[in-house]
Amino acid sequence: MRHIKELIHNRQLLFALVVAALFMFTRTANGQAERRHIREGNRLYQKEQFDESELSYRRALERDEDSPRARFNLGNSLYKQERFDEALRYYSDLADEIDDHLNLSKVYHNIGNSLLNSGQIEKSIEAYKEALRNNPDDQETRYNLAYARHLLDEMDQSPQESDDSSEGDDRQEGDQDRQEDDQQQQEQDQQDDDRQQQGDDQQEESPQPRPDQISPEDAMRMLEAAEREEQRVQEKLMEQKAGEKQPGSGRNW
Repeated sequence: MRHIKELIHNRQLLFALVVAALFMFTRTANGQAERRHIREGNRLYQKEQFDESELSYRRALERDEDSPRARFNLGNSLYKQERFDEALRYYSDLADEIDDHLNLSKVYHNIGNSLLNSGQIEKSIEAYKEALRNNPDDQETRYNLAYARHLLDEMDQSPQESDDSSEGDDRQEGDQDRQEDDQQQQEQDQQDDDRQQQGDDQQEESPQPRPDQISPEDAMRMLEAAEREEQRVQEKLMEQKAGEKQPGSGRNW
């Protein structure tokens, strides 16, 4: 009787070992297949075949639905296809799960890019800040943060700047009209002076000095107009510099 019990126990133990071995084998096989699909997805992504790379990353998730790399890279493929809301869902889920600072910085960087391209500028700024908290040395994130802030400031100031610009143009045109009138009047005065000097007594050794052609008031108006023009040029240069580079897509894991 004891021998039978030992035999049953040994069979149960053997069965447990076989099940464990099969589980480990299946898990290893799934892990290898997941990594293979990720590598294939990365290769397609580098070739800018984003729809096909998406399929490879989804196949990897079929092998391991919790794979952070597959989910992150899938988000990048969706981003490249301008499916920003879908990409954002994958990034946001990862942000709640990842503890590694560098990888978490990448996730928030891509969250910021997705929000920015979706027109949610204020939220993108907060995401870029969070990325920099996890990796303060990330210069690309720092640039994107500055770019997002510039866009937000431009949106806030755009109506007022437009009005100010219009008023400035009107003032500048008025200054130019006044300067032209003053110049015409000065030319007329000069002609009168010349005619008067021709009839003066020849005993006068030299003509009387003429007043300055530009009055202090005119000089001040011209200076103000020049300062306004210089400010407009500087603003245009800032806009051109900000537009030279816009946030790109996320980085693959």
